Amino acid sequence: METLALVIILFGLLIAASRMPLIFFPRQTRDFYAKAFATEARMRVLGVMVVIIGLIFVGAASGASGTPANIVFGLGIFLIALGALFFMALPGPARRLSLSIWGSFSDGALRALGAIAVVIGLLIAAYGLTLT
Repeated sequence: METLALVIILFGLLIAASRMPLIFFPRQTRDFYAKAFATEARMRVLGVMVVIIGLIFVGAASGASGTPANIVFGLGIFLIALGALFFMALPGPARRLSLSIWGSFSDGALRALGAIAVVIGLLIAAYGLTLT
């Protein structure tokens, strides 16, 4: 299996698995994210994790060619910039924005967004399987 296909499959499954709790436990999931964004130090740790995922994407796309590789490479560069600039360099504004966004959704809206994200994640993983 190609590295690029494996990264796409794992990314899709990560999206699906991380958003599935929104369907069944929307309020508890929102509270979990509020605690995860509670301090600037936690935002910086989140930024480091986002940068690492971006580096994995760039590394996986660097040895491949074609449209999927270009998309994964671009997404990786975006994640590196997002993690480094938004979460690590500006953790206070990032925290306030994240908390205001998560706090504005009702339970029904969170369930719907969770269901949509799970479907999208599974579609991404299925696409990755076609690349093998």
